[in-house]
Amino acid sequence: MDKSFFVDHKGFPTDTVFLGWQTDAVPDYSSEMIIPKGCVEIIFNFSRDKITYCPGGNTESVLPRCFISGINTASFILKHSSHHAFFGLRLQPQVIRHLLYVPSGEFKDKTIDLTLIDSVFNQLWHHLYRIGFDQRIALMKKWIHRAYTAPRDLDKAIGGFLGEPIRDLTVAQLSEQFCSSQRNLTRKFKELLGMCTEEALLYKKYLQSLELVHHTNQPLTGIAYLSGFYDQSHFTREFRRYTGLTPKEYRKRKGPLCGHIYRQSVSILE
Repeated sequence: MDKSFFVDHKGFPTDTVFLGWQTDAVPDYSSEMIIPKGCVEIIFNFSRDKITYCPGGNTESVLPRCFISGINTASFILKHSSHHAFFGLRLQPQVIRHLLYVPSGEFKDKTIDLTLIDSVFNQLWHHLYRIGFDQRIALMKKWIHRAYTAPRDLDKAIGGFLGEPIRDLTVAQLSEQFCSSQRNLTRKFKELLGMCTEEALLYKKYLQSLELVHHTNQPLTGIAYLSGFYDQSHFTREFRRYTGLTPKEYRKRKGPLCGHIYRQSVSILE
């Protein structure tokens, strides 16, 4: 039985952590499709058996025991073993440079073994393996407080951009809002989110639509309008580009967690 626990950002430095989560289960599904959710996560893998992942139809790889998953713009598949156990933190993008000394945009559409970046993650994995969820959260709070230095205001604003309520802005309007030149803004968006300003604006619309498709029963035409798309065909085209599914297909197959689809077969993208 799957057990998940969630906490908010309290106790972590301001504007660093969205939430912490944990799961420990023998799943009743063999594969999981994870569609783009617009987040950066540090994840510790305590599963007894190996779990493989397949990004965008590429070669299947074994999931490392601790890794960073950057902002994704394409779906990928996790193939589960008989047991899986994970502990993770969902982080604001601007935090990554201060913790790993690498801008978060470098991890876009990538799953990177954290022990290759810093040997401290070997120690963290061993400490976290032996303790419970509350203790894990406490340990990660201490680690982030020691490693973290506050970013600049522009970095914080861009880091929180994807999670803000939808606004139909142009690049020029966004530049004015952030008090930055369009050239500098594009550089910062690439650095923090791995995409240019225009791409980020479209991706933000997609994320808004995903939340509405998953959590509401609103007609798709209404969701297209609320998310800032030109029309339903534009909405459907962009949703499929990011996920490999139409909004209607996602709504039909969705699991309990937004952005996750569980299946017995690994041929989920067929």
